[in-house]
Amino acid sequence: MDFRALFSGSDMRSPKGAAEAADFVLKNPTTITQLMTLVESGNKVFQMRSSDALEKISAAEPEILMPYTDNFIAFAKRATQKEVRWHIVQILPRLKLNKKQIEVIVPILQNYLSDRSKIVVAFTIDALFQFSKNNEKAKDLFKHVAETLAETSSPAIKARLRKLRT
Repeated sequence: MDFRALFSGSDMRSPKGAAEAADFVLKNPTTITQLMTLVESGNKVFQMRSSDALEKISAAEPEILMPYTDNFIAFAKRATQKEVRWHIVQILPRLKLNKKQIEVIVPILQNYLSDRSKIVVAFTIDALFQFSKNNEKAKDLFKHVAETLAETSSPAIKARLRKLRT
């Protein structure tokens, strides 16, 4: 499949081709390398749509992404595009990260909490909550974030925190 052709277009609001790409990779797992290449391509549209496809794959079969765990961590460090960040931050908790990997991820997530995008912040809170179940550093950060944001953030973020605390 030609993912570049599938993802062509310039409308950043459109997930054009992401679902089709995810379905194709789920049936043909060896083609995942093509999506991984596009995530790091430098083309914002390709990055957004390929990260969307990878997030869909992670929801269905995260084990397909496991060989690329270090790539996702490295990309999370470098990602600045909000659309990519919100997909990457959903992928990371679905991977079976070891303690050392989580220790690397937590400061990255802490940085994501100051993103201008409320979607990135909301998904980051979710990720921290997931990691806090098995990691003290993540647990401490989640507790601090929950206390701080419960007082100062938007109604959507407050609602998300209430949901996670119950």
